[in-house]
Amino acid sequence: MTHSTSEKSCQLCGLGKLMFEPPPIYCTPCAARIQRNSVYYTARPPNRQYYFCIPCYNDACGDTIVVYGTSIPKAGMKEKENNEETEESWVQCDECDAWQHQICALFDCRKNIGGRAEYTCPKCYAAQVERGERVPSPQGAVLGAKYLPKTILSNHIEKRLFRQLKLERQRRARLQRKDYDEVPGAESLIVRLVSSLDKKMEIKPRFHEILQEENYPSEFPYKSKVLFLFQKIEGVEVCHFGMNLQEFGSECQQPNQRRVYISYLDSVKYFRPDVKAVTGESLRTFVYHEILASFLLH
Repeated sequence: MTHSTSEKSCQLCGLGKLMFEPPPIYCTPCAARIQRNSVYYTARPPNRQYYFCIPCYNDACGDTIVVYGTSIPKAGMKEKENNEETEESWVQCDECDAWQHQICALFDCRKNIGGRAEYTCPKCYAAQVERGERVPSPQGAVLGAKYLPKTILSNHIEKRLFRQLKLERQRRARLQRKDYDEVPGAESLIVRLVSSLDKKMEIKPRFHEILQEENYPSEFPYKSKVLFLFQKIEGVEVCHFGMNLQEFGSECQQPNQRRVYISYLDSVKYFRPDVKAVTGESLRTFVYHEILASFLLH
């Protein structure tokens, strides 16, 4: 934990502004990604948000653009430039008045209703515990990831992952000529399916017009799933790895029938221990590969 002396930097990480890339924007009619710093048009009719790239906007004859059977007047559209950036919010300690990034302080802004939530930074909290002014919460006071509901999928992935990690650790111990307990192994790993929703994928109008003679479906039903890997590090549960899945079942029409797509996958480099697996790759990479393999085998 770093305690910065600069008033313009976070008192925990020592950095100033943290800027995040905005989420990608896709043109509604053609599904093309709108590039950074490019001009586009947007419209917000009831319960929807539409985006239009310059080619689609110019190709539309007349004063309206028809999307999913709805006519969107050009006069009501707003011209924008895809150059927005999002800055990480700050929070001020009630004791020492120091400022920290909310993400560094693990501050939940959703509970800060009306700006009345109390906040004590880690440095002041530790000092209060040392002076006997505050008693730390017991370890089990906050329910962790292991209390999230288990599913057949999460149980399958965990069981296979733990088995493969045990075999890898045994091979690493033999290679290093050490006992099993003398080589570091991954601990406190938890795999959970945190979301499973029925959704429908709507085909973009322009794409559907091209394949209209082939009786191409206008939508595909699928199951949207989100899978996370957690690890408890120094008393804090860290989400190391996550992937968004799209599962199309037998009831779905071709070409997506009985297909699985990994629509998004990401990880952070905080996995413990930071060692190489017997295969030569990092142990964290070994774990992520095993999760993928376990999912595809289930």
